[in-house]
Amino acid sequence: MEQKQQKLSLAQKRSLPLFFIIARPRSGTTMLRTLFDCHSNVVIPLESPFMLRYRWKYRNVKYWTREKILNFYNDITNPNNSRDLKIRQWTIDFNQLKEDLLALEGNTSYAEMCRVVNASYESLFPKTDIKLVGDKNPAYANRTEYLLKMFPDAKFIHMVRDYRDHLESMLRHGFVKGITPIIANRWRVALKINLKLQRKYPDRFFFFRYEDFVEAPEKYFNELCNFLNIPYEEHIFDYHKFKERILEHYREEDIKVYHSKLAQPINNKNVGQWKEKLNKEQVKIAEAVTGKTGEKAGYSRSYKTVPLGTHLKVQPIRFYLFATKLIGNVLQSLPHKKAIQKFIERKPMLGKIYWDLVKPKK
Repeated sequence: MEQKQQKLSLAQKRSLPLFFIIARPRSGTTMLRTLFDCHSNVVIPLESPFMLRYRWKYRNVKYWTREKILNFYNDITNPNNSRDLKIRQWTIDFNQLKEDLLALEGNTSYAEMCRVVNASYESLFPKTDIKLVGDKNPAYANRTEYLLKMFPDAKFIHMVRDYRDHLESMLRHGFVKGITPIIANRWRVALKINLKLQRKYPDRFFFFRYEDFVEAPEKYFNELCNFLNIPYEEHIFDYHKFKERILEHYREEDIKVYHSKLAQPINNKNVGQWKEKLNKEQVKIAEAVTGKTGEKAGYSRSYKTVPLGTHLKVQPIRFYLFATKLIGNVLQSLPHKKAIQKFIERKPMLGKIYWDLVKPKK
């Protein structure tokens, strides 16, 4: 009979070490999360960026009352509050989660509440000795410094994908409303932030490129296991043989659009697709925004120089991003308001009006 997942006590949920997979969307994070999900020593939930979504609201809470805990529980589990949190898709005993959180009434940190939530996830794969709790949320890629403050002992796996393949995939799936310079800028900012943090905390960051991983997945996953102090398990690369079990996690429409490759062995078929699918102007726009940043990750530029007209085209978006970031920082210094948070989360979309007027035609 197949072993079931080890049941963790509340004390274990509060104390297990935590690690984060940090990368932009469409960079192989779901693949990497699936590999760790198959590992017998790791619990790593599906994507749900509740930690930083509600950090602003609960960051100053030092003493958790029953009412405050129930508010937090409702915030993260009520699908009407935030559709993209998706915790209701987790395999989890919600009654037990509520009971565990209520047991933390008193002097407890927000980070500890979050750790218990992640550790409450129940994998579809058997777990014999859970030693680590993971987290995979591409929405955190340019906000890693907040996670470092929340979890001073956490480790970070930083993965980056060629900015042109990343852009092509983001555009194909309709991310960020197809605003090319915003997609490229988020890639640039995330890489700069995390390379800087890696230099500052070398023992807590493991950096690698998606393109290198898919060429030698066993080699890199072995290094990742060493980094996290867990044994290497070769069987995790058979994950695609458990197609039905893995896809139980996801809605049918998400499988078709985002996760169809989970049923296939790891391969390099997606490397370099931008060469056929992006037009020259899209590549020039990406390079105008990313500048020399891509070279820091080992990606050679397609063009030595980008035309002045391309720079002028993206300049309003650059100014717009600078202004909205400044406004967002000011607003987040104020007491939390739901309406303000919604504005901050949606502000990049306001640039779509301008970009629809000037973007390259297919």
